[in-house]
Parts: sequence; structure tokens; C-alpha cells
Amino acid sequence: MKRLLLLFVSLLLLAQGPARAQAVPPAVADSLAEVARTDTSLAVQRLFLAQRRAGRVRLILGALVVGGGSLSLATGHPETTYQRVSGVGLGLATGYYAYQLIDGLVQLRRFRPGREKQVLENLENGQPLPRWVRRRLRPGYFSARVMAH
Repeated sequence: MKRLLLLFVSLLLLAQGPARAQAVPPAVADSLAEVARTDTSLAVQRLFLAQRRAGRVRLILGALVVGGGSLSLATGHPETTYQRVSGVGLGLATGYYAYQLIDGLVQLRRFRPGREKQVLENLENGQPLPRWVRRRLRPGYFSARVMAH
């Protein structure tokens, strides 16, 4: 029994050596934390930039289609069944792009520059990212590729 206990204690002591050797010195740990914070702030900036671009595209596309569709529906004179059916399709498409227009506005508001600045300041002060930002961050935003402004 004593031999087994001695073997067990010896194994525990041997296993602790490599674990201590892998410990990160405090200066290096602080440096790694700073690199991670910088990487995260760049990813947040890329996220906001990409979402603002997508919001602008949805807004412009929605406005063009809704405007054109509304004008076409207002000036059209459906006299045949084909023209009435195409008018229904045009009305459905106009409704869909009206949704895209509204969604683009919401997206632009959610990812506005002021909110980006606030999120980055909070991150710099050591606060965690808001849940809605964390959910949208994907690995692609952390890559080294640079998005043009």
C-alpha cells in the first residue's frame, strides 16, 4: 500500500513539472490580451463596415424597385388576364422590396458609426461585447484581409 501511495505521489509531482513550464509569464499574458483586444476591435470595425454596406445596398435596391413598381402599378391599365396576373406579381415583388428597404434602414441604424464608437470604447475599457455584436461576429471578420473603405 505504501508503495502504491509513493508511486501515486511521484506521478503527481512528475506531472506538475511540465504544467509549470507551460505557464505564461504575466508580461506575456498582458501582451497577448492586448493583441486579442486589438484583433477583436478590428473585427468589430470590419463587421460594422460590412453591415453598413449591406444596409445601403438593401436601401437603394428597395427604393428603386418600390419606386418603379409603384409607378408601374399606378400607371398600368390591366385589360387582359395576363396583365392582371403580372400586376399581382409586380405587387408582390414591390412588397418584398419594401421589406428590404425597411430592413436596410434598420440595419443602417443598428450599425451606425456612433454605436460602433461606443462599442469600441466599451471594449477598450474592458467591458464585454454586447450579445448582438457577438452573435454576428464570424471568423471571416478576424482574418487579415483588409476591407476597402
